[in-house]
Amino acid sequence: MIQAAGKLVLIDKLLPKLIAGGHKVLVFSQMVRCLDILEDYLIQRRYTYERIDGRVRGNLRQAAIDRFCKVDSDRFVFLLCTRAGGLGINLTAADTCIIFDSDWNPQNDLQAQARCHRIGQSKAVKVYRLITRNSYEREMFDKASLKLGLDKAVLQDINRKGSLNGVSDCYDRLVPYVCAVLPIPIVIVPSSCQHKQI
Repeated sequence: MIQAAGKLVLIDKLLPKLIAGGHKVLVFSQMVRCLDILEDYLIQRRYTYERIDGRVRGNLRQAAIDRFCKVDSDRFVFLLCTRAGGLGINLTAADTCIIFDSDWNPQNDLQAQARCHRIGQSKAVKVYRLITRNSYEREMFDKASLKLGLDKAVLQDINRKGSLNGVSDCYDRLVPYVCAVLPIPIVIVPSSCQHKQI
């Protein structure tokens, strides 16, 4: 199963190093089926984990969060559907975030990353965004980065000058921002099974 996907090979190399370093990990995916595959992988490798997706409700959801965040918790990985687990929860017990597949809306990925970056986080947080080389994911990531750049440009310009005056003013003032892709941490995964040492 692991050798069938470059991202799983990468995760299989990364997780042993993270657990040896005493880290706790959040893994976000857009698709429940992808979380199912990751869950099968975690079971196969005997990693302790919790999971939240759109099917987990109310008190079961909070119980999973509590088990993961307990001071003496043995839970190593938390699998989360980006939209179900990306808003309103505090997972500062984790110090590593893996975006398994990116969202078209970059704000959803930022919300997911923010689960680690909350008040009470005492460790440096690392974020890994996995993108398969020579696939639609790279194009999607580039477009999402441009959207994020546009968001940032609009907000900075409005804060600096108070408002935008018409379409041409908006275009003239925002082109420099939109032409530069924001530096968002990514890990390019080979599309074939030729993997380098991490």
